[in-house]
Amino acid sequence: MPPGRPSIIGIEQLRRLSSDYHAAYEVEYALTYDEVDVVGDIAFARATASGTRMSRHDGKVEKVEWRNLWILRHQRDDRWKFWRIIFNSPTAEL
Repeated sequence: MPPGRPSIIGIEQLRRLSSDYHAAYEVEYALTYDEVDVVGDIAFARATASGTRMSRHDGKVEKVEWRNLWILRHQRDDRWKFWRIIFNSPTAEL
C-alpha cells in the first residue's frame, strides 16, 4: 500500500512497480529492523530503510527514508512469504 497511490495487488503489479522504480532510480540504502514479532503463522516486521537514490534520467541524488510494515505468512514448505506490505516516508516525497 504505497502512499498517495492505489494499492498494489498481486505479484505482477509488484514486479511492474519494482521494475519501473529501479529503471528510474539507482538506490543505495541500509535496512534496520525496528521490531519483529511472530504470532502463530503470521509475522510482523517493522523496518526503516535510509539511504540515497539517484535519478537515472538526470543524475540528481536525493536522501530517502522509508518506514515499512511487513506482514508475512508461514507457508507449508516452511518458508515465510510477504502477505502484505505497507510503507510510507516521513517526508512528502518517496
